[in-house]
Amino acid sequence: MKETYLLPEIREGIRIHDVILTKYIGKSLEEEQKIFQKKTSQSVMRIRSQFLLIEKELIRTFEYVEPNYNNLKTNSIRFASIIREACNLYELVSKEVYISLFDKPVERKLNIINYLSLDKILNFHNVCLSSPYIPSMHEDKHKLFPFVELLEWDGLSKITSQLIPKWWNTYNKIKHNNDGIDCATLENALLSVGGVYVLINSIYGDGVLVGNLREYTNVDMINSIYIDYRIEDSKLFTYATIGSQSII
Repeated sequence: MKETYLLPEIREGIRIHDVILTKYIGKSLEEEQKIFQKKTSQSVMRIRSQFLLIEKELIRTFEYVEPNYNNLKTNSIRFASIIREACNLYELVSKEVYISLFDKPVERKLNIINYLSLDKILNFHNVCLSSPYIPSMHEDKHKLFPFVELLEWDGLSKITSQLIPKWWNTYNKIKHNNDGIDCATLENALLSVGGVYVLINSIYGDGVLVGNLREYTNVDMINSIYIDYRIEDSKLFTYATIGSQSII
């Protein structure tokens, strides 16, 4: 029998869309301005800058290892460094969201199980990535699912080790040394950077890594006025959500 798992109660006084901006649904100028302020805050700008730097490092490796399906299992020390940096950022962002929403467990440290459980709110498990840099992906012959293991999670039972993404397991093997260098592959580098990409987009939405940064100056039921600012988009990934819809 599976052990039941429940997310902690959201802290008193916290509205979920104050932390996870994509959860806001409404027509309030005040709320839209708060969202803009959050997206342009120093903390979010640091997250954005750090991601783009990691992404650029990965793109630079394509000068030496062609990013195609046949090279996905190629390993290198540079890929190991990229995986470490990406997973550090994944942990930083996940931890910030978790402790902003919930009281931190006093009996233990937060870990990947806590961070993956955020999928119950963010629903990132079914996101697949494509990349214009990789021909086999562009032609729909190969896609990357950073959280494919979580497709088996029912959202009610405890997350087991089998549901932890393989790129995170690789991170644990190379976190402090290069003993697990064989696992530091192009594929795991792509998956780890992709995992952070999916996480950031799931939390902040447009205006951080994708889309336009929108600043509303007027919002009402009839007419809304806003300014769209172009941002430097992520260059590596595009993504689509796999889902189904009943026609009945």
